[in-house]
Amino acid sequence: MKHIFFSVLLVISLGLVTGCASLGGVNKKSDEYIAERASQRWKALVDGDFKKAYQLLSPGYRKTKSLDYFKKQFGGWVNWTGATVVSVERTSENIAEVKIHLEFESYQKWTDSLQKNASNFREKWIFTDSDWWYVSN
Repeated sequence: MKHIFFSVLLVISLGLVTGCASLGGVNKKSDEYIAERASQRWKALVDGDFKKAYQLLSPGYRKTKSLDYFKKQFGGWVNWTGATVVSVERTSENIAEVKIHLEFESYQKWTDSLQKNASNFREKWIFTDSDWWYVSN
């Protein structure tokens, strides 16, 4: 009887340990995870860390475009000052649109000053190769 009791106790304990371990895991299919990836991308862009932002581009983009090519897409006309993920909307299981609120400064030649601006727009993200990636237009 003792043997059965300890066997059952062992099975329950292992189940609890396994269950608790899985709670700490990342659910890559969640909207929160997609929002975190988009936030990481925009933090990298605002910080000027183009290498990190490049690593969040889709595998297809990275196969066809180099990091140097990616860096050249950004002139110096605009200074991004902040970005916030507003929402994540799924268009299918493996495609999401992420709404971004971007704050930036741009040089105004006619006033010879920096103008603060903000804009909302949508980005496309895809789930492929076991993760979510930004799809460049």
